[in-house]
Amino acid sequence: MRAACVMGSGARRPAFSLLEMLVVIVALGILIGLLAMTMLGIVRVEGSSRVALDRLSIYFRLADQFRDDVAQAEAAPRQWQTHTAGPACLILRMSGGDYLVYRWEANQLARSHFPGSGKPVRTLMLARGRGEVAFQRGGDQDRLLELHCTETRLQRDQKPATHTLLEIAAALGGDRR
Repeated sequence: MRAACVMGSGARRPAFSLLEMLVVIVALGILIGLLAMTMLGIVRVEGSSRVALDRLSIYFRLADQFRDDVAQAEAAPRQWQTHTAGPACLILRMSGGDYLVYRWEANQLARSHFPGSGKPVRTLMLARGRGEVAFQRGGDQDRLLELHCTETRLQRDQKPATHTLLEIAAALGGDRR
């Protein structure tokens, strides 16, 4: 004989109501939105950190190259061929009759190497939009040469402010310390 199982009309199978499901869906939506905003913030911070690191790397390479060149130079003449030394131009006479000319023009810094014989080699040290560069030297007998890199940015009140990013000093014929 088989026992029959009869479900009464009062017995219900447990289930979620429509309201409970709606609350869970809204809560998940809020959590996903918060997670997305957090991830977007992380990506922005990482991007700005990468830009700052790239900028510092460029300035450190410039500093190393400038120190090496000045340390190997025999003199820093006031004039050579068509170039005149000043805040926008630095001329270095190297051993063997070579010349190096650092020139700030058209908002970029170029380093030109003029070998005693052969074609000049021009290298772009700072591209456009990287600030401004000025060279400084005390006097004709002063062996200390300086390179100043500055950058102008808008502040929160939209007023421009100039920040000194890098000051490099090197002695003619000196070491890199």
